[in-house]
Amino acid sequence: MNNELTNNVRSNHITIAELMPDVDYVSAGRTKADIQTIVGLLKCNKIVQLPDKKQYKPMAQASQLDSESKRPTKSPMNVLLIEDSALIRNVINESLEECTDISISTYAETQHHAIELLKLEQFDMLLVDIELSQGNGFEVIKFAQSAEYLFSPPVIIILTNNASSYYRLMAKQLGVNFFFDKSMDFDLAIETITNVAFKFTHPH
Repeated sequence: MNNELTNNVRSNHITIAELMPDVDYVSAGRTKADIQTIVGLLKCNKIVQLPDKKQYKPMAQASQLDSESKRPTKSPMNVLLIEDSALIRNVINESLEECTDISISTYAETQHHAIELLKLEQFDMLLVDIELSQGNGFEVIKFAQSAEYLFSPPVIIILTNNASSYYRLMAKQLGVNFFFDKSMDFDLAIETITNVAFKFTHPH
């Protein structure tokens, strides 16, 4: 999508319904909520423009920082993105593409797929939505905190449209590190992820 469309969104010259035909790659049943999230971010200038229609591609491994004083002492933080909307995945990926301390190595759209991935390798961070196309993010978090997860505990960040006090309480009880509302806290979430990743790769 181009800048003209972005400006139309910001100036209220285009509606949610007019946007929907352009996002056929979004998971069925989640289009309206995700578009509302993106429109909210655009109007608040939290993102520059709507993402182009394209397939999600995992972020490339980060190159070494140019400055010797900022050179990381550890590999980039390995992140599992658990999100069933291609639109939101694209926005997150593009928002973090300049962060050299992080690598979104893969993603999962369902509870089952996420748990299967957690059985196979160490993830340093889980970026989790609550409602998935199958199951929910809380069950994934419970698995990552159980004895069945054979690796070091990951940092857990929830980024969701379902930011009710009930869900916030559940997250707190499960020991979730950070909880963000997609519409209200997206920029803060990206800043937090970046800071956590920097501290991970620069432990001293």
